Amino acid sequence: MRPICAKCSVFFRCEKNDYAFEVGFGDGTHRPFTLWLGDLWRCPGCDTEIIVGAGTRPMATLHQDDFEKIRESHNPQLLVDP
Repeated sequence: MRPICAKCSVFFRCEKNDYAFEVGFGDGTHRPFTLWLGDLWRCPGCDTEIIVGAGTRPMATLHQDDFEKIRESHNPQLLVDP
């Protein structure tokens, strides 16, 4: 089932598959640690966006030799800094 917007009571719509985003260290430096791919969904009523379907493992981590190359090829648009 598709995600539902609790505010608008409508289904979200998938805007982009394989949406690249990063997760940072969580130390306030806003440095990327891992690269993930998920699906970007948007509510047609209020334009709220969510990312779902990211899987259980990142696509790449900072410790990989080719992390920067993979990161550049996917051009992540979001950095989540827990």
